[in-house]
Parts: sequence; C-alpha cells; structure tokens
Amino acid sequence: MDSSRQKGEKKNKITEVRTFPVPSSPLIENQESITITTNTPSKPSKEQIISRAISLHSQGKISEAAKYYQYCINNGFNDPRVFNNYGILLQENSKSKEAASCVRKAIELKPDFAEAYSNLSNILRGLGELREAESLLRKAIAIKPNLALAHCNLGNILKDLGDLQEAEISYLKAIELKPDLAEAHANLGAILLRDLGNNSDALKYLSAATKYDPNNTSHFINSNLRLSPIMESNSQIDRERNQYKKEINNLKKKDNMYFQNKSFFNSSIFYLPYQNRPDDRLILEDFADAISKSKGIIFNGFSHTEYIASTSKRRHLKIGVCSMYLREGHSVGRCFINVLKDLSETDIDMTIYIVPEDSNHSVKNEINESFKKVIKLPNCPKISAKMILDDQLDLIFYPDIGMNSFTYLLALSRLALVQVSGLGHGSTSGIKNVDYYITHGNEPTKSNTNYTETLTRFRRLPFNFAIPKINENNVTLKNTINSPSKFYIGLIQSLFKIHPSYDEILESILLNIKNAYLVLITDKDNYKYKLIKERWRKKNILLIERSIFFNRMGRDDLLHITRSCDIMLDPFYFGGGVTFYEAMTYGIPCITYPHNQKVRIASAGYKQMKISNPPIAISPEDYINWCKIYAEDKILLESTKKELRQNAEKYLFNDNEIYKDYYEFFKRSVKESKEKFR
Repeated sequence: MDSSRQKGEKKNKITEVRTFPVPSSPLIENQESITITTNTPSKPSKEQIISRAISLHSQGKISEAAKYYQYCINNGFNDPRVFNNYGILLQENSKSKEAASCVRKAIELKPDFAEAYSNLSNILRGLGELREAESLLRKAIAIKPNLALAHCNLGNILKDLGDLQEAEISYLKAIELKPDLAEAHANLGAILLRDLGNNSDALKYLSAATKYDPNNTSHFINSNLRLSPIMESNSQIDRERNQYKKEINNLKKKDNMYFQNKSFFNSSIFYLPYQNRPDDRLILEDFADAISKSKGIIFNGFSHTEYIASTSKRRHLKIGVCSMYLREGHSVGRCFINVLKDLSETDIDMTIYIVPEDSNHSVKNEINESFKKVIKLPNCPKISAKMILDDQLDLIFYPDIGMNSFTYLLALSRLALVQVSGLGHGSTSGIKNVDYYITHGNEPTKSNTNYTETLTRFRRLPFNFAIPKINENNVTLKNTINSPSKFYIGLIQSLFKIHPSYDEILESILLNIKNAYLVLITDKDNYKYKLIKERWRKKNILLIERSIFFNRMGRDDLLHITRSCDIMLDPFYFGGGVTFYEAMTYGIPCITYPHNQKVRIASAGYKQMKISNPPIAISPEDYINWCKIYAEDKILLESTKKELRQNAEKYLFNDNEIYKDYYEFFKRSVKESKEKFR
C-alpha cells in the first residue's frame, strides 16, 4: 500500500396504529422530563394521556407521540397499548432490540394481545428470527382468528422461508377476512408474478391493491410498470416497452400520489438493459421524474451552504457506501468488497450502510468483520435518508443502483455532496442526482450518451476480484459433463440475459459443432426456466435437445462445472461479469462479441490480461467461428487455457492497486464539487 494509507373500546383500536399511510419521522431522543399539557383546567387522567399519544401516532406526529409514550412509561403506566405502540416507533427507527423488549412487555401485561404478537413477529422478522416470528403469528391467529393483518404478516414470513404455496394461502385468508386490505393483495400479486410466474392472477391482485389504495405509488408501479424477464420475441420486447412508457406518462399525470414507507415496488427497470434497445436512458429518466413527484419520495434536506460550513475544517474525506449485496455470496460483493477493504485502510473515513433485505440476514455479520463503521439502515427509506444526511458525507457510493427499490429510492434524493454509481448493475440509473458512473477504460466514448451520469473510466476493471478457490471435498458433481466425445459450451448466465435474437446464434453454434452441448445452471422450479424452454421448444428445438440444465448448486459445484466446460459464451447485448472471472480461474476461453454490448467486461478483461489473440469476435459469424476453432483445434485450446490462467493470475485477479483509482477520483470529484459552491 502507498503512503496515502492512514489509517391497544380503545384497546380494540390498536391495529389502527400499526399501518399508517403517512411517513414516519425519526424519534427525538429526550432525556429531560416531559410536561404534558391539555386545554382542560384539571390534570389529565392516565387514559386521556394515553389516548392523546395514540391520537398523535394516528396523525403521523411521530416525535410528539414518542414523547407521550415515553412519559407514560417513565411514570409507570403499565398499559399494553403504550408498550406495543412505542415498540412500533422504535422498530421504525431501526431500534429493533429495544422495540422487541417493549412489545414483549405489552404481551407480558396482556397475554391475549393478538396485535402485539403480530407486531413482535414483524420486529423479529427484521432481525432474521423467522421461525420465532412464524410461531408468534400463529399465536396471534389462535387468539384472534379473524385478524387479517396477522394472516398477511404470516404470508410475509412464509415467503421469506421459501414456502410460497403456504404464503399464498395466508394472503388469500387475509383477503377473505378483509377484502380491502391492499397490502395483502399487493404481496400476493408480487409472489404470483415474481416467484410463481402466474401473470394473470398476479395482475388481478396487483390491480386490486391499486383499487383499494389508488394513490399508493408502489401499488401503481407493481400493477402497471411490468416487463417480462423472459421475452418470447423482439415484438414482445417492443410491445411491452411501449406500454411501459405509456404507464410512466400516466404516473406523471396523477396527482396526490404518495409513497408509504415499507411498501416497496418492483418496477422492472432492472430488465431494461438486457433488451438491446437504444432508449433505456430516456425511459429511466422519465421514470425517475415521474416517481419523484409522489409525496414521501424525495428527501429535501441537503444544503450545499450548510455542508460547506460544517465540513470546512474536515481533514479527511468522509464517504458512505450503500448496498444490499455486499456479501461473499453475491456478485456485487465479490466484485467490490475487496476494493472497499483496501479503501478502508487509507485515511478515508468510510461508513457502510446496509440496506434491509428480508430474505437475507447475514450481511451485517459478514461486513462487521471487515469494517469499523457499519450501519444497518431501518426498513424505511425516509428515516434512512435522514440518517445518511445527518452524517454529512462528502460522497456516497451506490455500487448497484437499479437492482432493488430501496437504494433506488435513496439515490433519488441528494444525500451527499457527490453521488456515484458503479458497475454492480451495468446501466445508467437515469437519476439526475447521481453525478458519476464508474466504469473501465475499455468503455467506448459513444457510451457517454447512454448515461445520465458522467462516465468515469478507470485504468482497469474497477474490481479487486479474489481468485476463486474450490473445496474439492464439497464437490458432488464430479462425474458429470466429463464425456471426452462431447464438446461442452458453458452458458452459465441468468436466463434473462439470453435475448430472443441470441437463440439463432446458439442454434448455429450447435449446428456447426455436431458434438457440442450447452451447459446452463438455473432453478428448475422457477417459472423463468419453463418460459425459456417453451420459447426454444417453439422456435429452436435443437437448443432443447442439446442443452444440459443443472439445478442451482453450491459454490464449489459451480466452479467445478465451470472448469469442466471446454469454452464459455459471453451473451450478446449484455455480457457477463463474475462468470468471466470464474472462467479465467481455469483458463476457459470466454467467447465475446462486444459490439452493441453493455458492460463489456470480457473484452476489457482480455486487454488487461494482455492476451495475444483473445477470442473477441468482430461479427456474429466470427463469434460462431471462434467456437468452431476451439472445438476443432485441441492444441490451440490447451495453449489458450494455459495463457489465460497465467495471465489472469498475473494481471486480472487480486488487483490490490485499483483502490487508488477510487481514492483519487473520490478526492478529485469532491474537490471540484466544493469549488462550484464556494
């Protein structure tokens, strides 16, 4: 490292206090005694004080309600409503352990308090204690079988546990008990669409959510802004994109739309860059503008003047990194975690902000081992935005805007002087408050027009990717794809990357190499697998006959399958990232055609590795020909593998110097931005 490194009539109203369609505000910590005032000449009764607290809570006056709840607790009001509701406020402010203790006290005071069991379950869900959360919800339902919200919450837990059929039953029960419970309709529609692929039924429930809560932006997006992950044809792509653009305009025209905290959406913007169309930027900018009009989306707390004044004596750069995916088991984590570790050893003051994720609760444990300052953000974008803003960051880095709605919502607001996105998702965000997008030096100049952000090109790929290591004792698929008479072609990519136009190329490869078989890894229970097989069955039956589909597997088996392939294919239009790195571990040639391709990691990687004759195609025909060459010339294949292995180890992996590009860029961009406002 260089020298820059330095290192609860009223009791029955409890449920009304659980789901308010108003944004919460951060709790105001107040250690002083609180004086309760009323307009009556006599001293207010205990019940009047509690009622006032609940009324304030119902009105969304969170800070005032919190003071009343604290007063009640400090003065020995052992009322379960107080502890239950105060626990809700604590949870919404990311104080989950204190919240759990509070709601447990409510249950201790009132053991048949069904709503409290349901609320405690939600808190434990956020802590990853899913089995106890499920048990608590079943207690709530046993006490109060007609509590619709408990059935809805049980559906959420079962979804997290992967029991989608039982989750569906719980949501349906909630809807049966309370037909206008928009949340249940929305959640059921989401799993039917995203996880089960039942489009018609999904649309019915998503539309019902909009019907019962018509001004809810999330429900509108989930119901109307949808793109199929697996397209059957180019005409379907164009048809769906045109409809998508119309719905964005419809959203723009709507007044009184609001965003309800914790009511997240799936806008399908993630799929846009995989469709090979030139108007991604325009669509994404229109979407950002349309959603920003909704009440509760934009947090307008940043002031350049206040920032300059409060940081005038700051000696070291203060940055934040915000992502849901900074873990070893995710491609974003594998690409960026080592760079962030390297940066944390410099004089930069860095905070890692972990975005809440219902289906994974191990991220913070992994991150805590590597970084000094780690904050798990609350499950509320508005509160999270204020927490970040209060840190007075010079710069915030979002490695993967577009991959989930939480970081997207945060990025819409100005939370730091400089805001940066990166190659965790190979697409512009379309957000005007995101200033820069970090990419590699091999990205052509013409790409500038495809990004709302200013492109910043580093000298090399902007990753410090560790050489993958395989544990041979964990490999269970050693006796697969090992026939010497077959030529195995790896297509180890997410299925949505396989564009309809790419099918013809794959078919041509198989027609030209008679003993070739495609090797794919997917979740065979997922509807996307069924959709791609149906597409191929209709138009390219050879792809069905000559493809080997493996179910999702552990990491060691995946690496084994990778090293067992003869060659690897980098898909047209949107190339691979981690797959390329893993292939290079074993020297497996990755055939790529960077023309009109987003990301271009493979071609940039070959340049960085200084490969003498890399398999970079100059045309679709040349792409097919590279496959033929390697299938026919085993000597060339083996010599290529040797060169790739050696050069990858030397020039590609463990890039312990790339952090310097980040360091210098972060400092320069902050300095330039400060100068604009002085």
